[in-house]
Amino acid sequence: MIQRLWYKLQDGKRAIRYAYQRVTRGYDNTWWWGLCETMPDTMVKVLTEFRTRHMGYPMGMTMKTWDATLEKMIEGWKAAQRMKSDEYFWLSPEEHKAKWDADKKVFEAGMKVFTKYFFNLWD
Repeated sequence: MIQRLWYKLQDGKRAIRYAYQRVTRGYDNTWWWGLCETMPDTMVKVLTEFRTRHMGYPMGMTMKTWDATLEKMIEGWKAAQRMKSDEYFWLSPEEHKAKWDADKKVFEAGMKVFTKYFFNLWD
C-alpha cells in the first residue's frame, strides 16, 4: 500500500516536471528518449490534420496532387510506426526481414517526398 502511494507520488512529480518542460522548451524529456518512436506518431497526426484542412498547395501542383503527395508522406511515417512497433515480434526471421524491407522502402520513399516538400508544409 505504501509502495503504491510512493509510485503515485513519483508519477505525479514526473508529470509536473514534464509539463513544465513542455511549457518552457516545447518538448519534454520523454520525446528525445525515443525520437524514432515519438516523431512518427506526431507526424502522422500533424500531416493528416494538414491534409484535412486544405488551406493551400505548392505552386505548380493541384490540390489533388498535393493530397497524393501528403499521403505519401503520411504512409512513410506510418511505415516508421510499424517498424518501431511490436508488430514484427512474432514473425519468423524471414517474414520479419520481408516486412521490414518493404516498410523501409515505403519509409524512404515517404521521407524523400517529405524532404522535397518540407518548406511547403505551412498553412
